[in-house]
Amino acid sequence: WTAIGIGAFMVLWCAFGILALPGIIKSKAQEFVAEKFHRTVDFKDVSFNPLTLTVKMEGLHLSEPNSKEDFVSFEKLAVNLSTESIFRMAPVIEEVELEKPVVHLIRTGKNHYNFDDFIAFALKPEKDKKPTYFSVNNIQVKDGTITFDDQPKGKKHIVDMLNLSIPFISNIPSKVDIFVDLAMSANVNHE
Repeated sequence: WTAIGIGAFMVLWCAFGILALPGIIKSKAQEFVAEKFHRTVDFKDVSFNPLTLTVKMEGLHLSEPNSKEDFVSFEKLAVNLSTESIFRMAPVIEEVELEKPVVHLIRTGKNHYNFDDFIAFALKPEKDKKPTYFSVNNIQVKDGTITFDDQPKGKKHIVDMLNLSIPFISNIPSKVDIFVDLAMSANVNHE
């Protein structure tokens, strides 16, 4: 009976992960972004592999507030969650791979930027706020672009061909195999 129970659980887990979870991720992300930031987020595709615990998002577009213009976009994001998360009771991510991210930063006035809403949300005090524990490992950003439009000064800066590797960002110990070395390369203002 135990083998049948485990088999049934695995079938249900796989069906839920493949058929239901991607839709839930999409709709919850869209609701959250619209409610908290008055922005839209769209995905070309979201998939989840329940056996490897890997989430893949493709073709993401996050808009400016109340606009159709892109604030952030990327071709692909793959996040591989570790089973160690269960024992740590906190997210332990084995690997993050982000391909062709594009970020548009705009300074609209003195100490005002197009991402002020995210900063205000992150700094918002919460009652009984407990620390968030996490471990994110083997972070890789490939072929990124950042544009900075300094509107008050009438200048634009571009960082492209950005490649970044970070071994880990963590506030808890984890037993994840680190295979990424700290490295960064980029082209600034096409020089």
